[in-house]
Amino acid sequence: MDKVGKFLIARPAINSGFFYKSVVFLYEDSALGTVGLNLTTPSNLTLRSVDPEKSVDYHDVDPVLYLGGPVNDRAVMMLHSEDFHSTNTLYTDTGLNVSSDELMVHQLFSGRWPEQFRLTLGAAVWAGGQLDNEISRNMWLISELDHEPVFELSGDDLWEWAVDQVSSRTMAQYF
Repeated sequence: MDKVGKFLIARPAINSGFFYKSVVFLYEDSALGTVGLNLTTPSNLTLRSVDPEKSVDYHDVDPVLYLGGPVNDRAVMMLHSEDFHSTNTLYTDTGLNVSSDELMVHQLFSGRWPEQFRLTLGAAVWAGGQLDNEISRNMWLISELDHEPVFELSGDDLWEWAVDQVSSRTMAQYF
């Protein structure tokens, strides 16, 4: 199953740790492994706090950075709508893309924001076969989700909404 563009939703079997009540957007998947961004855990940092030395007009926007994953946790990454691109944008053909490079940060500092976005620090990475093993052990639900609520909700609210969406779709198959 191609996982790119899908969302992982943590099942209650994950009852502690980094992925507790998490929703992860998957943007790379191959035999070598799978990569995604956790979208539910806000950090104590904002974009401005990443580089406070820059004299930048934030146009009254200073978004919170989410903890995207434990790998490369100092890298600023952005899940965003298709109305934005940069030199290192990864296109998923799902209406959502991922960017992470200096040009992206420069564009944001210059006031060029995508319509929908979530900034993260780091990424979630699974070795080849690891995520499939976790899914087979019922640690994760995997599904497509409507995009708009993904950007409007955070924390437990996002996780509860995602679980409800998957539950509703599953039940609709039977009734």
